[in-house]
Amino acid sequence: MVEREVEGLTALVDGASESAFVYGMSSGAVLALEAANRGLNIMKLALYEPPFIVESSRPPIPEEHLTRLDESISSDRRGNAVEFFTTDAVGVSPEAVAQMRTVISGCRATAVDPAPI
Repeated sequence: MVEREVEGLTALVDGASESAFVYGMSSGAVLALEAANRGLNIMKLALYEPPFIVESSRPPIPEEHLTRLDESISSDRRGNAVEFFTTDAVGVSPEAVAQMRTVISGCRATAVDPAPI
């Protein structure tokens, strides 16, 4: 997954006539760092809230966390994987995640509704 995302960023940066200024938020910040680490022609990086634990303010994510995510994704239960990550790793309450799912479902339904004539 990371490889494909970095390939996409590489295509954008390579298509620029000059070096790029790249902004990444959350996981996008990690992808931007990875792209810069691979030597892309990036002049400046602006990173907002990369999901790194760099201090002991909270415990690290357990090793089995990745296994559970991989199992959900390989079973095509991506929504469950996102919910698990959001609640278990990020610390968002289950109630907030339920609201997010409702909003996202509404957006998807709206996006596929035909326009009134």
